Amino acid sequence: MLEPRFSAVAEVFEQIVGKGTDRGAALCVYHRGIPVIDIWAGTADVKTRRPWAADTIAPITGATKGLLTVAVLSLVQDGVLHLDTPVAEYWPDFAADGKQDITVRWVLTHRAGVPALDKPVSSRNLIAGDSPAEALAAQVPAWQPGTAHGYHPSTGAWILDEVARRVTGSGIGKVLSDRIGEDVFIGLDEGEAVRLAPLIFPIMELMRARPKEPEFAEFSKAVFSSKTLLARSLNALSMSKVDQFNDPAFLAVGEPSMSGVASASGLAWLYASLIGEVAGHRLINPDLLDATVREESHGHDQVLLMNTRFGLGFMLPGGPLWPGETRTQFGHGGTSGALAFADPANHLAFAYVPNRISGYIEGADANARRLAVTVYEALA
Repeated sequence: MLEPRFSAVAEVFEQIVGKGTDRGAALCVYHRGIPVIDIWAGTADVKTRRPWAADTIAPITGATKGLLTVAVLSLVQDGVLHLDTPVAEYWPDFAADGKQDITVRWVLTHRAGVPALDKPVSSRNLIAGDSPAEALAAQVPAWQPGTAHGYHPSTGAWILDEVARRVTGSGIGKVLSDRIGEDVFIGLDEGEAVRLAPLIFPIMELMRARPKEPEFAEFSKAVFSSKTLLARSLNALSMSKVDQFNDPAFLAVGEPSMSGVASASGLAWLYASLIGEVAGHRLINPDLLDATVREESHGHDQVLLMNTRFGLGFMLPGGPLWPGETRTQFGHGGTSGALAFADPANHLAFAYVPNRISGYIEGADANARRLAVTVYEALA
């Protein structure tokens, strides 16, 4: 489905998928609560040559944090969680080693100071049913909580997942599925795996594609040194194999930071439902939305070593990872190349889901950004 005014977007999509770097992908855009672009192309599974279809889903890695945030905000909206309540009031053991004042808000806004673990958690142990809660409770903060911000690649999501379990008896994945019936998952059911587009891992291509801009210099240097806070944060979850994101057992666990799976149409529906009604359904109320998109953290990121901006759980435009097309966007990208965001000022929701690992970390994928720019040009 494609409204004629967005024909230029379809042309760019065609250049990127199949003919370009992405072997298969889908793009969905809502405007004023109505889908105006819903297109897909290419190969979903390069081994079997299965084509991408209308119902294809794919791992979205770090863009999972957008789903996590929606689940947490729904608990806030229901009065089950409170943003400025210390995590330790829900989970007493977390108070150890100077973490007693860390609030739910600080975790959502990457100000908790616990981005890494002295004892990393392995994906193999998660699949076996182990929890990272004990390691999180024992961890000493890397900086005084609340005084600075730094991206928490895994640990922030794990903290929020444990809090959800304490107050609801279920993890974030169940909270999400209870509220959303579209194609977005944290914890993939076995029967859904047949629709999955496995990620492609072009390691050498990935290395060559790393941005060379000066803003990425500190990141690029620190990521290869195992003792840096950046490397330790990225490795808080140690993968037992390179293509762990394609393992149905891992995707089924419901690891809340990067194991999410979604279709582009499901992601776009979710973000459209955050900023307005879609077929009579709205996920969060306007007052909570206003709080969600308000800047909470900005400036030099203690982990990523570049400028970043965050609202409540969502990335905000600003800095090299996501320059953005407007200052009113909010969303999240992933290393898979996925990018999903909403822009309430322009009544827009955007979701791009490919199956090719991106050249960089959350949000910096050139293909997704090129498509987003073309969408805004069509709206002008």
